[in-house]
Amino acid sequence: MTNFTTIAQATKALHDKAKQAEDAQKSTLSNQKQQQQDFFIADIFAAASLRSDIDSMALPLFALRGGDTKDIIYDLGDTKISITPTSAGRATIHDKDLWIYAISKLMTAINEGKQPSRTVRFTVYDYLVTTNRTTGGRDYVEAHETLKRLKGTTISIESGSAELRNRKAMGFGLLESFKVIEEKDGRMLRVEMTLPDWLYRSIHPKGVLKISPDYFRIRKPINRRIYEIARKFCGNQKNFQIGLDNLYKRIGSKGAVARFRYNVKELVGINDLPDYSIEFDDKKDMVTFINRSKIEAPSDDEKENKAEWLYFVEYKIPYEYRETAKDRFGLEYNGNTKLWVYDGTDEPPAELEQYIVRKEMRKC
Repeated sequence: MTNFTTIAQATKALHDKAKQAEDAQKSTLSNQKQQQQDFFIADIFAAASLRSDIDSMALPLFALRGGDTKDIIYDLGDTKISITPTSAGRATIHDKDLWIYAISKLMTAINEGKQPSRTVRFTVYDYLVTTNRTTGGRDYVEAHETLKRLKGTTISIESGSAELRNRKAMGFGLLESFKVIEEKDGRMLRVEMTLPDWLYRSIHPKGVLKISPDYFRIRKPINRRIYEIARKFCGNQKNFQIGLDNLYKRIGSKGAVARFRYNVKELVGINDLPDYSIEFDDKKDMVTFINRSKIEAPSDDEKENKAEWLYFVEYKIPYEYRETAKDRFGLEYNGNTKLWVYDGTDEPPAELEQYIVRKEMRKC
């Protein structure tokens, strides 16, 4: 326990703690519970499709919310893709974590020079901790429900036509089978799950995408989808632009476009998505993803040039600007001259240019 010698110290500590809690609630990311390691995700259609040109990221196969029991059909002209859940519901984007967990275990074995089986054995505890979950009784129950939804969700692809005699069809599940191999007091402890053959054959360095370990910390399903799209299309490029309507369709949200626009603006304001910064042009309805690793720090020369001049500017600003002049523009009021003053190395605020009374520039 921390001892405080003054009321002021105790008050400041309480204020700092409240501020940290407020910032944590605003964050896109939950607190980190797992150790960092490499994770990978497979591109479903690149591995399983009869066609190589189907864009899997255009089709939100995993539900953003639980309880979705409706069949979904995507008509792509000469190809139809159907997603059929059971009464347990379509596999959700949070169920996908178990899928990613299994794929990543196989990739780890491959990177170590081993030839892994497509049957993955693991403890439920390790899965929960690795994917940044808590380990209470409810979490073990939900892991079992996840297995059932992955096993029950099937995808069918039909292409060509009967008239042209080139019709092809196939169906596959996200999980071939699972088996509880150890349990205690009704709680499953150890599980083995067998991945479909089509997925197993796709798991190699060129067939998967590496994702940030912080993916599991992303709270909202919609933000997880946005990260997936950024990872798929921006990848290692410097940036990637996509129209808001196009992004909305790829997300798979059933909410209104206006609500989705609000979510994007909220994400831009917080701007803590793993790997990618995000910007939104409200006038053009354009979203831009920027690869954080490609953002170049200013060189020493650029820093020197930026700080080369010191600006001293006096303003006579109208009343409506006065209340926010200090916080918004960094101005200070001079009681002797009755003017507002800006003094700094950054460019003076362009918005107030018409109210300038005097402006000086000198070398730092």
